[in-house]
Amino acid sequence: MKFLRAVFTCPCFAASLCLAVSLTACASGGGKAGEIRAPSRFTGFPPQAFEGIVFTEARFYLNHDESHGDDLIEDEGVVPVALKIGLRGEGQNVAQVRISPEDMEFSLYLPDGTPLHGVDYQKVKPDRDDTRDAVVQEALKGTLLEAWERTHEGFVYFRLPEGVEYSARDHSVTLKNGDVLRSLDLTKALCTFKVTLNNQLVPFHVGVQQDRRATARAR
Repeated sequence: MKFLRAVFTCPCFAASLCLAVSLTACASGGGKAGEIRAPSRFTGFPPQAFEGIVFTEARFYLNHDESHGDDLIEDEGVVPVALKIGLRGEGQNVAQVRISPEDMEFSLYLPDGTPLHGVDYQKVKPDRDDTRDAVVQEALKGTLLEAWERTHEGFVYFRLPEGVEYSARDHSVTLKNGDVLRSLDLTKALCTFKVTLNNQLVPFHVGVQQDRRATARAR
């Protein structure tokens, strides 16, 4: 069981599997010639991941432009993903668990396996003052982990490759490779990172679930 869990939570394996399914769908008439789309039956990766007492969730907010005051994907070429990382279960008072974004090696794997790498929030510099303030205030910061009920999510930002087109209508990005277009749903991506647990970096792989914030960020 441990072996199977390791295989199916490996981002490279999962992304390769998804790409193979996508290619099969296209070959069977699932998309236009020269275009690759993730099949509609693919609902995404598991939306939670845990190791011991450490629990994690990842969310892509469909109305992220409201919380940040601007569409960071369209205008800045970065994808904002909200992470919640906290503790559940026994032994929380003795656990030495912390997160340090500079050591966490963030990656976001699109459904075809394309990796996006995390970018320091201080390097995301929108033109609007209120958006810059939101990026800083909302960003995931280093801290000791708390109980899940007291944990607040923080955003990690992932840089898109040059020349990528984004559709706010279906929350997808389109990558071009020669004559082939790949249309990839951001809400079905896989987020990977590491958490320091008992002085060791432990990897986590968690699916990005789509959501909406009930209200815009207070300014």
